[in-house]
Amino acid sequence: MTTQFEPERIIIKLKDCHAEHPQQDSTLRVTASDSRWIITGKGDKTRIEYEAWTDPGGNVPAFIYNALLTETTLETLSKLKQLLKTKSLADYSY
Repeated sequence: MTTQFEPERIIIKLKDCHAEHPQQDSTLRVTASDSRWIITGKGDKTRIEYEAWTDPGGNVPAFIYNALLTETTLETLSKLKQLLKTKSLADYSY
């Protein structure tokens, strides 16, 4: 993970770490994943951009994978929104 702080923007980049954790039996391993969050403050407004690419590492039907992707992204954005309501981008700057 890397974090880049700018005056009105934070960029967070995440990369998979599958090699750092042991494989578990009967599970699919995400072998490649990259994502990026860009959080920009404009006055009392906050814009959030999220991009992600993931290889689920096995034979997963697209409808299941896409449903999980949508559900987890919405849940993550909802939690981030709650956090940003109680904090300011300035709280995370150096």
